Amino acid sequence: MAKQKYCEDHYERLTELALEVYKLWKRGVDVTANAIKQNAEYRKLNSAASIVGITWQEVQIAAGIPSEEIIKKKVIHSKYSMDHYNRLTELALIVYELKKNGMDVFSGAIQKSLKYRKLLSAATYMNITWQEVLVAAGLSSDEIIKKPETREWSKDHYERLTELALEVCKLWKSGVDVSSGAIQKNLEYRKLISAATIVGISWQEVLVAAGISLTKVMKDVKTRLGG
Repeated sequence: MAKQKYCEDHYERLTELALEVYKLWKRGVDVTANAIKQNAEYRKLNSAASIVGITWQEVQIAAGIPSEEIIKKKVIHSKYSMDHYNRLTELALIVYELKKNGMDVFSGAIQKSLKYRKLLSAATYMNITWQEVLVAAGLSSDEIIKKPETREWSKDHYERLTELALEVCKLWKSGVDVSSGAIQKNLEYRKLISAATIVGISWQEVLVAAGISLTKVMKDVKTRLGG
C-alpha cells in the first residue's frame, strides 16, 4: 500500500479511510478490525483511524459495509482481542446486531446455536459472563431478566448462579420476600429454587451472589411476621 498522508480533519479522514476500506472489501479482503491489524500491508489504516479517535466500527459503517457481513466474518473467522475490555466490546457489538435482527441472544439459545456458540466460549475464556456481554450490548435488565416460568437457564453452574442472583436482586429491591421459605410458597417464583437446586446451587449461595445480606433477609422476614 502506497504511503498516504491522511487529512487531519476527523470527518475527512473518516471519509478517506472509508473509501479505502470499501475498495478492499469489494476485492474480498477481510476488513474486520483484527484482520486489518494482523495484515502488515493494511494495519496502517487502523492506526490512521485511532490517532484521531475514529473507531474501526465507524470506518466500516462509513464504508457502507453491511453489519451482517462484518458479524458473519467475525463469528466464524475472528481471533478475538486478548484484552478483556476490547473482547467484551467485540462480543457486545455482535450480540447487539444479532438482537437487532430478531435473534434470541440469551445464553441458552446461543449455546444451542452451532454457528454462534463460539461467542460464549470467547467470553468464558476471558472470564466475561454472558450477562456482562448482554449489558454491554445495551440490553435492559428487564430484557435480560425473563419471567421465571418462561426462561431457559444456563446449564453452566457459574452462569446459572449469576442469572439467578440477578433475578433475585431485582425482586428483593422491588420489595419481594426472597427468603427460601417465601420463594418456595410463591407460585410465580418457586421455579427459581428449582433452577438452583437442579445444578446443586443452594438458595443461600444465590442470596450471597445477589449481594443480599442473610441477616437483612432474616430481619425482613421477622418484620413481616411481626417479630
